Amino acid sequence: MECYIYDKTSAVWETWAGGKTSQLFIYPKNSSLKLRDFDFRISTATFLDGESDFSDFSGYQRLLTPLEGDMQLCIEGRSDVTLSPFNIERFNGGLKTKSITSEAGRDFNLIFKEAHSGTMELLSDEGYAAKANSWVFVYSDEFTLHLKIKCSVDFSVTLPESGILILHDNADVQIKREATSNVSAKILVGEINLKG
Repeated sequence: MECYIYDKTSAVWETWAGGKTSQLFIYPKNSSLKLRDFDFRISTATFLDGESDFSDFSGYQRLLTPLEGDMQLCIEGRSDVTLSPFNIERFNGGLKTKSITSEAGRDFNLIFKEAHSGTMELLSDEGYAAKANSWVFVYSDEFTLHLKIKCSVDFSVTLPESGILILHDNADVQIKREATSNVSAKILVGEINLKG
C-alpha cells in the first residue's frame, strides 16, 4: 500500500494563460507537466475574470470543477456549459477549450492519459468505494477532514484544509467521512485506473 498526504505548502506552483496552477500530485513522481510524460496529474488553478484559453493536453482526458466562482466552458464541437462550484465536467484535453468568467476564482483538475480511466465526484454520506490497484484521491478544500479508510490495512487519517490524500492499494478501498468531520464540507473523491 502507498499512502500520501499533502497540504497546500507542498504544492508546486506554475503560471498558465489564465492564472496560476498548483500541482498537488503527479504520477509518476519524476514526470513533468512541461514534458507531458505523466500518467495523471491532480491540481488546482486560479483563474482571472474574462476569457482564458486552456493549455493543449492532446492525448489526455480532463475532469474539472470550479471551487470558487462560476465558469463557462467553451469546448470545440460541443455546446457551452456553465459550471458552478463542484459541478464536474469531463472533456478531451486535445479539444480547443476556453473559459469565460465574470469574476476571479479557483478550480480543481484531474488530467489523465486517454489510455487510462478516471472518475471524480463529491464524497457522499455513504462513502466511496474504489477498485483494487487504482489510485484514489480525496481533496478537502475548506475544512480539516477526518476519514476512515478500509483496504489491506484499516486506518483513520486527518486531512488538513486544502489537503489531498493519495492512496494506492492492491485491495479494494472504502472511504468514509468520520462523524467528527464537518458534514457540510464539499469533499472531492475519485480514482484513476492505469492500463498496462
